[in-house]
Amino acid sequence: MASDEVPDQIAEPSEDDPQGQPIIVEGKRWGRAEIDAEAEIGESEIASFAATTIGELLEATAFLVDGSGQVPEVLVNGRRIANPGELDDYPKEALARIAILPRNAAAAYGFAQGKRVVNLELKRRFATWRSEAGMESPTAGGRRSRKLSIGRFAIDYDTRWNIGATYSHDTELLKSERAIPAQAAVLQQFDNLDRSNASIDPAEYEALLPRAHSAGVNTSATHPFGAFSGTLNIAANRSQSIQKIGLPPDTVSRPLRRHLTALESRQTSESLAAGLAISGPVAGWQSNLRLRYSVDWATTDRESGYCTDGPEQVVEDGYTRTAGDGGLLSQTNRLRSKSEAYTLSLTTGNSIASLPAGLARASLSLNAGHRRVKFTDFAPSTGGSYSSVTHSERLDGLVSFSLPLTGAGTEPFAALGKVDASATGAFRKVSGAPTNYRIGGAIDWSPVKSVNLRVAYSHENTEPTYDQLYAPRVEILKRVFDFTRGEYVQPLFRLGGNDALVGGSLESFTADLRATPFDGHLLSVDLGYRHARAQGGIASLPALTPEVEAAFPERVFRNARGELIAIDARAINIGSDVTKRLTSGLSLRWSQPRNSHQEAGKVGGAFTPWTITGSLTHRWELKSETAIRRGLSVIDRLDANGQARHSIAFHLNVGRKGLGANFGGTWTGAARVARDGAVAYRYPPASTFNLGGFVELGMLIRGAKTRDWVDALKLSLDVRNLFDSRRWVESPNRMEGFSRYELDPLGRTIRIAVTAQF
Repeated sequence: MASDEVPDQIAEPSEDDPQGQPIIVEGKRWGRAEIDAEAEIGESEIASFAATTIGELLEATAFLVDGSGQVPEVLVNGRRIANPGELDDYPKEALARIAILPRNAAAAYGFAQGKRVVNLELKRRFATWRSEAGMESPTAGGRRSRKLSIGRFAIDYDTRWNIGATYSHDTELLKSERAIPAQAAVLQQFDNLDRSNASIDPAEYEALLPRAHSAGVNTSATHPFGAFSGTLNIAANRSQSIQKIGLPPDTVSRPLRRHLTALESRQTSESLAAGLAISGPVAGWQSNLRLRYSVDWATTDRESGYCTDGPEQVVEDGYTRTAGDGGLLSQTNRLRSKSEAYTLSLTTGNSIASLPAGLARASLSLNAGHRRVKFTDFAPSTGGSYSSVTHSERLDGLVSFSLPLTGAGTEPFAALGKVDASATGAFRKVSGAPTNYRIGGAIDWSPVKSVNLRVAYSHENTEPTYDQLYAPRVEILKRVFDFTRGEYVQPLFRLGGNDALVGGSLESFTADLRATPFDGHLLSVDLGYRHARAQGGIASLPALTPEVEAAFPERVFRNARGELIAIDARAINIGSDVTKRLTSGLSLRWSQPRNSHQEAGKVGGAFTPWTITGSLTHRWELKSETAIRRGLSVIDRLDANGQARHSIAFHLNVGRKGLGANFGGTWTGAARVARDGAVAYRYPPASTFNLGGFVELGMLIRGAKTRDWVDALKLSLDVRNLFDSRRWVESPNRMEGFSRYELDPLGRTIRIAVTAQF
């Protein structure tokens, strides 16, 4: 691995200067954005985090960027890039620093209003191979997860390229591997078996979590030509999951133990994508033009039962397969889809005027796309199949302006401090739906450098997106709590498009205050308020409480015994929705001064300071109500629909180059679910804690005989749900709560990973 960093400011005393004053040579720092950063995360802080890749690092440092912890939008060396995830797999060591831009940078660079933006400043030169092997398993046993990855990454000024591959595998977790009681209906089925089958455990034929594997390859290359730069990206992925879903009644009712085979649900997805982008100045406007093609294949096979009539066979159409040596043939519901998409995107931005308070900037984004989806559904119960082909066009755009109003040079208004305004307008048009329009604006006020207040408002007519309208149907098994019967079940969830959706309107108001009372952003204080009101519009199907089931009886399917077997979970239209939320947070950043015990912090002769970063955030839901349909009563999610009013999250990271540890957790307040006006279930407060750390072996094995391969190794350890805690569900009829693994089948997990860079 090699890197080359040249200082951007050189200050040296001049022997010819009789007054001994230094001569300072200044230039724009490599990779710096046009907008000055409000804070920076330097190499020493970057090195203190256990994150291995840039993508992981952005998630780990999100709380330093914004009190909400939302992962920010990304610039690279001061410019937007065609694929925001292009650098996610790069080692974090490729970064010189992360520059946190002010809140108004989103409008200046063409991002959606309210987004925070960071600039990834890469090292001028960097090259390495990186490989990682990790294994994760719950302490209760029963499931093992493995992940392997390898990649080559190189940076040479404006030229960079990478190629990488990943593979992961998860074993299944059976009910028999957890102390979960069998449902009464299942036990009743096994009562019909003769003595030869008396030892059969039904839990061995049903999985809580499927066995799964995935593999992917990703390659990207960026190279300059003249004033422009071109990027080519190609990616391919394949994943599959297979889950046992129990035994069919027509099998367990017969003395056929040696032929008992669990029914399975199988999901397979494959994707291939290629993109080409060109970026550079056009008439002074920094522009990015991107063309992208992607194709996705998805398959769902769900066995619904066995056909025991006739001899063993394989039906020519492939919808029935041999299940065992006893001639049992499975009846399989099969879904197939192929989706092709073409996208052409243009983003451009520039300063448009020089105002007394600074430069006014404008940005424009346009996206056009075409999608073709072919879908096939075969149901053996009816013996028929259904096929469809849909075509859709999409056009959307965003224009934004950033205007500095007051500041230095705007006397007498300079006494107000720094005031910036931003405005955005956007539209989206999808075939088969009306045009969606959105307008918004924000004011940023900093009366002093350490305080910033941002107030923003937006209004839009919400219209369904392409996926909400036309996405192919997908059926998955999902573990949920059935409030009506008071049991955990695994019904079939139907997802996909709903072409009956219509639009509505949405208004939102936000106010955010951030104060940094100490130099170096030692401590940041965040306060935020959110108020959103929707009239009509679109939402996902809420958690299936009794009130929601009563409002959407056509979306819920139960068998003759009343057991929940399927849910149509496609997007829905709502009557109205109101949410009000207050957030608060503290974040801490401290680095060891260079003049304090420097010798204790040296690695390889270089001073590597200890750093401490931490955050504490509180979220208070003031109001959360929805009227699902006109004429129905308003549902208060906080009062009787299972949503907690308060939640707290914290994170603490202590480390330096080669060594670090982190500790974090969440706390969720009490919540309840009502049925027929009375409390049916109660969630007591619950907390979860996580612990992790890493060490580079070169830190432990020092001396002249240390080998290069030892220096290149890093060991990481992560313990999720450290105290194996869970969130209880209590009810008047079952005050002891539900069994440990009904709520959380995995419980505490331990992950060990070895990373090598060379």
